[in-house]
Amino acid sequence: EEGGPGLGTHPCTGVLSLRLHVSGQDGQVKDIKWLADTLIPLPSVGVDPAAVRARVQHELAAWLNDCMFPISQDGSDTFITLPVVFE
Repeated sequence: EEGGPGLGTHPCTGVLSLRLHVSGQDGQVKDIKWLADTLIPLPSVGVDPAAVRARVQHELAAWLNDCMFPISQDGSDTFITLPVVFE
């Protein structure tokens, strides 16, 4: 989605931390590593926590994989650590 993933369909709370591996030669995301995940569905939703995590990670990864970053001057790769807070 334009402006970010449609995560509103998965009401949850918690923190999802990830590390992006960005190619210095073309600016594309090469890899995403999930570092920490405390996501739980909101109590009123009544959805399996594992299902919520899987859907949020899938949507976030799809959105981030479409992102383009500037190439580095020396062509070296960049690693970006990103905490995402859901409230």
